[in-house]
Amino acid sequence: MFRSQNEFVSGLLNLAGCMIIQLAYGYYYTIGNMGTYITAYLSHNNKTVTQNDMVVLTSVIISFEALAMPLGGLLHRRFPLRAVIAVSCILHSGSVALTYFSINCNFTAVVVTYGVMQGFGFGLGYALLISIAASWFPNRRSLVVGLVVGAFAAGSFVFTPIQTAYINPWNMQADNVTRTFKDPMLLHRIPSAFLISAAVLAGMEVIGFLLLCEKHVYEITGFSVSESTWSEANEKPAEIEVPSKMNNECAENAVMSNKEMTPLEALQTADFYILWASVCCVLVPQTMLSSLSKFFGLEYIRDDSFLAGITMASSVCNAVGRVIWGLLGDYLSFKVPLCCLLLVWTILLVTFPHLSEFEGSHLKGVYALWVCLMFFCLSGVFVFTPLASNALYGSRNMTINFGLVYSAFIVGGILAAVLTRVPQLHGQTFTQFIIGGMFCCAAFVLCLWLKDPKYPNRLKKLDVFFWFREYISIRCFHWSLGRCFRQCS
Repeated sequence: MFRSQNEFVSGLLNLAGCMIIQLAYGYYYTIGNMGTYITAYLSHNNKTVTQNDMVVLTSVIISFEALAMPLGGLLHRRFPLRAVIAVSCILHSGSVALTYFSINCNFTAVVVTYGVMQGFGFGLGYALLISIAASWFPNRRSLVVGLVVGAFAAGSFVFTPIQTAYINPWNMQADNVTRTFKDPMLLHRIPSAFLISAAVLAGMEVIGFLLLCEKHVYEITGFSVSESTWSEANEKPAEIEVPSKMNNECAENAVMSNKEMTPLEALQTADFYILWASVCCVLVPQTMLSSLSKFFGLEYIRDDSFLAGITMASSVCNAVGRVIWGLLGDYLSFKVPLCCLLLVWTILLVTFPHLSEFEGSHLKGVYALWVCLMFFCLSGVFVFTPLASNALYGSRNMTINFGLVYSAFIVGGILAAVLTRVPQLHGQTFTQFIIGGMFCCAAFVLCLWLKDPKYPNRLKKLDVFFWFREYISIRCFHWSLGRCFRQCS
C-alpha cells in the first residue's frame, strides 16, 4: 500500500529507472547476432575461431554474472544503492567499449572484455534492481519482477537492429562453405560497432541511474514502515498500517511465504539444492539457444536481415513473455507454470533440429515460430526463479539468496561449454539441441519436487511429488544436513 501520491510517483519513477538500466543490461542477448560478426572478424585476421567459441563466450558472461550477483547484495549492505549501480553500469558499458581494442588482439582478449567484464558488470546490479523495484510494490511483486526482467530480455530488440543496420546494411550473405561473412567493408565496420553500442548503453544507464530511488523500511514494534529517500529529511510516516484479518487459508499461506531466512538458513533447506540443480540444468539449453540459434539458421537460411529480424522478434517474445509469466505468478505462484513451460520447452528443443526437413518459405516460417516460442518459454525461467527464491526464503535477503541460487549458472555455463568441446559434438548443432532438450527435461523433473508455499490449495492434494518428499525424503535430508552445519558452527 502507498501512503501518499508522492510515494506512488517515486515508486513508478524508480521502476522506470530499473527497467531502463535492465534494458541496457539486456545488450547481453545480442550475443547470438553479434557472435556471427565476432567469429567472422577474428577468422578473417587468421585467428581460429568457431561458432562453439561463442558458446564459451556466452558461458563466461553468465558465469561472471552469477559470481557478481551475491556480491552486489553484499556491497549494498555497506554502500548506497546508487554507488553499487554506478560501478555496475561503468563496468558494463566500459566492457563493450574496450572490445573495440580487444577484438584486434585475439579471442582471449575478447573473452576478458566482452565476457568477464560485461558479465561481472551487469551481474552486480541485476538482482539488486529486481529487489529494489519489487520493494515498492509488495502486492504486485510478480508483475513488477516480470516488468523488470522483461526489460532485460528486450535488450536484443533495441540493439540488434542497430548492430545489423550499421555492420551489414546491404544484407551481404555469409560464405557458402565457412558460413561466415567475408565482405571487407562489412568486416571493417565490426570494431567500431562496439563503440556505438557502448555510447548508447552509457546514455541509457545514465538516464536510468538518475531515476533510481531506494525505499527505506523501518521496523517499529513488529510492523514495517516505509519512507522514500526522495522525501524530506524531517518527514516521517504519520501512521502505521496494520493488516486486516484474513481467513485461515490466506493466513496460513501468508505465514509460510513470508519466512525471512538468512543465506545460511537457506543453505540448510532441501529446496535450495533442488532449485539450484534445476537452474543449472536450464542453463545448458539457454546457453545453446542464445549462442547457436542464428548459426543454425545460417546453415539453411542465407538471409542475414531475416535472421536479425527473428532475433528481434524473439527478443519481443522474451520480454512480453516475462510480463505474462509475472502476471500468472501473482495468481498461480511459481511451481505450476514453471513445470508447464519446462515441459513445452523440452518438446521445442528436441524438435528444433528437425526443422531442416522444411525448405524455402516454409523453413523460414517454422524457424521463426520455433525460435520465438523457445524464447517465450525461456523468459518464464527468469521470472519464476527469483519468485521461487522470494517465496521460499523471504524478501529481506532476496538479493543474496537469489545470487546463491544463481551461482548454478557457473556450473551450467561450464557444462555447456564443455559439451560443445566434445569432439563428437563439435559443430553438431543438431545433437547439441537434442542434449539441451534432455537437460531441460531433467529440470522439469527436479521442479516437480519443489515446495511452493503459495501452491493453490485445491491442487495440493494432487502434488504427490511434494508429499512423498515431505514425509519421506525431507526428514532424512534435514536431519543429516542440519547436523553437519551444527558441527561446522
